[in-house]
Amino acid sequence: MNNSMAGMNQPVQNGMTPPPVPGILYYIVVNGQATGPYDLNTLRQMMTVGQFTSDSLVWKTGMSEWAKAGSVDEMKPLFPDIPPIPKEN
Repeated sequence: MNNSMAGMNQPVQNGMTPPPVPGILYYIVVNGQATGPYDLNTLRQMMTVGQFTSDSLVWKTGMSEWAKAGSVDEMKPLFPDIPPIPKEN
């Protein structure tokens, strides 16, 4: 174990930075086809153009089946609980 920690707390050499830690990736259904995988930041961007909603079907590794995005715990913060706009009489 003498060398197992060698290199820790050392500056990055040759200007190379290590790759980012992979996050959770999701597949979504768009026009009846599975697309992806996408990270949460990409899905947020897709929301702004209407490609991704709380009703979009999503799946990630470990899920037994596809589910609506609004029902997936880690996606719930993407969809604030805003009541529907009342209809005018």
